[in-house]
Amino acid sequence: MSCPVCVPDDDQCLVCVRKPGDDCTVCSPVTPGPPPTPSPPTPPTPSPSTPSPGTCVMPDKKDIRLKKVTPNQCPSIDTYIAADGRSIPFLSIAQGWKDAGMNPKYCKNALRVIGGECQPPSQFGQQLCDVDPHGDGDPGMNFNLYQLDSIKPNTGPFWAPPSGGPYPEGLDLHNPCHAAISAYSIFMTQDSPTFIGSKINSYGSNPSCYAQPSGTNSNVNNAPETTPVQKEGQQAKWDGPDSTCNWEGPFCHEDNRGGRIWNGGGNPSFQGSPWPCYGHAQFLKQTGDMASLNVSEACSSPSGSTCNAQECEILRKKSDEVAQSICDQVK
Repeated sequence: MSCPVCVPDDDQCLVCVRKPGDDCTVCSPVTPGPPPTPSPPTPPTPSPSTPSPGTCVMPDKKDIRLKKVTPNQCPSIDTYIAADGRSIPFLSIAQGWKDAGMNPKYCKNALRVIGGECQPPSQFGQQLCDVDPHGDGDPGMNFNLYQLDSIKPNTGPFWAPPSGGPYPEGLDLHNPCHAAISAYSIFMTQDSPTFIGSKINSYGSNPSCYAQPSGTNSNVNNAPETTPVQKEGQQAKWDGPDSTCNWEGPFCHEDNRGGRIWNGGGNPSFQGSPWPCYGHAQFLKQTGDMASLNVSEACSSPSGSTCNAQECEILRKKSDEVAQSICDQVK
């Protein structure tokens, strides 16, 4: 006896079953069951170019500057100076960022970094950086806005002979436009061996945030994504992650050689919160917005700013809002 061959037709599947007592298998229809429940759609992976708030992102170097501006194309410092003749308002710093050809989307980052770096007036809440540009007590530009101390005249190693050129003619680190150009060309990218006609000492081996085209050793790399918290001094009891984001827009804390460039929060002996939280705190004190926030007295203290990770997130969001409101006033 030959056994039938089970062949599915177009309407239903057939399977072979064995009847009790038979020696061969016969075909039996299968009653179709309910269709399978479809899986929920997988949400799309967020694009790195549109990160969620608080995400650590290193901007594309090509995105930092919209057009090249040289210092001799910048307005004079008198355009930016406050009525007191010795201070630079935050709005002027934001204007200088735009005048330097930089991308306005990073204006708020510049303000928050400078808020943690510049010399504040005698009292907080004035939105000023005290630089005394026309005074004779600061010939070395000690209170320059971005704290670009290593390129100050006379003392900066970048211009030291015999390998470096003379101090770039006309460069004024108090001028917000000059300072933004210098920050970009020397500390963020350093993509040319000369700056305003002056030769840069040790080009290719100086620290920077982004890799240098002619870099050696670690300078062929970008600065790291995160930077460790120094759990010592006033940061010994830091209540938060072991590392924080190394990037405040295009500004880096730890450079590509393991040193520091913008150092707000990098001095735990007297700075109670790590980078970039310390800068956010100082910025909000200078704008007068710290007092309205629901943070501890230790965090809002005029000195130290010892905040925990949750408070730092509050400061990040508020400083982002306040800085952007200043940048939006730029013409």
